[in-house]
Amino acid sequence: MLKLIEKKAHWLKMLPKKRWGIYGYAFAIILLSTQLVWHLQLFFVLISAFFGWLFFRETISDRVEALVSDSEKKEKLWLLIIPFAVLLFTRSILFIKYNHYPALGYDMGIYKYEFERAESFFAAIKTSFYPGLIILVSLMQKIGLSVSFFMREFYILLNLLIGVMIYLTGREFFGKKVGFYSLILYTASLTQFTAYYFFLYKNVLALSLLLSTFILLHRRSYWAVLTGAYLGIVQPPDFLILAATMAIMFVHQFLDKTQRNYLLKTGGIIGGLFLLGFLARFNQIREGINLIFHYETHWDPSISGGGVFIDFHRYVEQAIYYLPFVLCGLIASSGFKKKKGFQLNFLHIGFLVSAVIVCFRLVFYKRYIIEFDIFALLFAAVGVYYFVEWYGKKWWQKTLWIVLGLALFVNISLESGHATPLLPSLEAARIKTLCKLPKNTLVMAVSNFYSPWLRGYSCHETIAPGLFEWNRWDEEGWKEFWNGDREKIEEKMETLKIYHKAIYIFVGSMQPQIDFSEVEGFTKIRSYLWRWDFKRELDE
Repeated sequence: MLKLIEKKAHWLKMLPKKRWGIYGYAFAIILLSTQLVWHLQLFFVLISAFFGWLFFRETISDRVEALVSDSEKKEKLWLLIIPFAVLLFTRSILFIKYNHYPALGYDMGIYKYEFERAESFFAAIKTSFYPGLIILVSLMQKIGLSVSFFMREFYILLNLLIGVMIYLTGREFFGKKVGFYSLILYTASLTQFTAYYFFLYKNVLALSLLLSTFILLHRRSYWAVLTGAYLGIVQPPDFLILAATMAIMFVHQFLDKTQRNYLLKTGGIIGGLFLLGFLARFNQIREGINLIFHYETHWDPSISGGGVFIDFHRYVEQAIYYLPFVLCGLIASSGFKKKKGFQLNFLHIGFLVSAVIVCFRLVFYKRYIIEFDIFALLFAAVGVYYFVEWYGKKWWQKTLWIVLGLALFVNISLESGHATPLLPSLEAARIKTLCKLPKNTLVMAVSNFYSPWLRGYSCHETIAPGLFEWNRWDEEGWKEFWNGDREKIEEKMETLKIYHKAIYIFVGSMQPQIDFSEVEGFTKIRSYLWRWDFKRELDE
């Protein structure tokens, strides 16, 4: 069919020479950067499809060469200043604008709660979190670093560290220019900004560990044992990508004795250390899995199922400007034209593993979109490299690429500048007033939207739907509480007498309102706060 089209439409053969594909693509990028309506995005998809096909034409015409080795060229490190400056701005602006109350996403309160209890090295053994992050925090607290430092400055530094690792990974596997383009794409990635906004602390740390392990594996360094094993106790879902990648690479390079023995040794040690930690902390890991699976709300299904993050459709909308380059980068870097067959590396397999998890909606698939995007932008950088080489010789073509890069930086800067806290300031202030309640009481969230905030900022232990150690009801029990009549609510509250504590129930404005005025034992304290006193029930 393609041959027939080319035979009938001779102008197609002229396109690589006249380079209209890149001009149309550039125009579409600029349109998208203004965040216009959906039909312009559809137009961009069509342009992108043609763009990818154009690259494939170039490829099958033997115009793609191996990535040039630029190791002898002087590296212009000063060029890294711009993307890192933009990255620093986008990762700090929310903290600057909203310094006096929690600024970011769902998990912020949970991390604050855990960091405040990381008083010693052994505190990590008791935490319900995977211990890797808490061990790091507890050790750093020994030198006088405060919880507020870990909630702000250290989190920003970890996001900058991902930028460093993205650059080093691209440079290690594909060359310095690809490393530079990878950094640009990471800085401009709306998906990675969303991960930062959601305050996915362990994910942020795990990404740097995963990339550093891939670099060390590529160099056949046994230091990969340390980063790989530590990744396992920081974030097991990311460790799954590493384990699957190493297993597939072991099979792929089984005939290479040196590589086979290296992977067997490092993989065996890493797997053994992870298994030891898993067996020692089975209950805590089970709690962590339960936390991710059951972090749901009854009024906002968009954040339920598969972990708390954006869905794949939203991801495509966010990453659409560089996804066409991904196919180009995969084709160019896999060496499919060589007689030896595909020349796959750890990044190819990591991309494949994360793609399978996301596309088939396997466990935590929404959270794996973050890792999938990291691999995607690395291969997109390879595609960008080739197109810059082909269509960047003249001064005005170079100017066009610079304008495109600046447009991406402006877009992500505007996005971060316009971002607002997930929790409004009034709600945050109300939650903080709960610290004035009597100490020997509990706080109860009737919506998972508020659960992490109450956990971290109410100064009290928290009962929440499907979360934390104080919860006594299963999903059906909570549904009875949400939707039940007076008798049902009274029946459910009876089960909480075992705590022998008064319970303050927070009802936020961003959830369906529940009126307890007809329920025995409840007293309305404020418009958003009810008190249930078990003593009144016992006296009766």
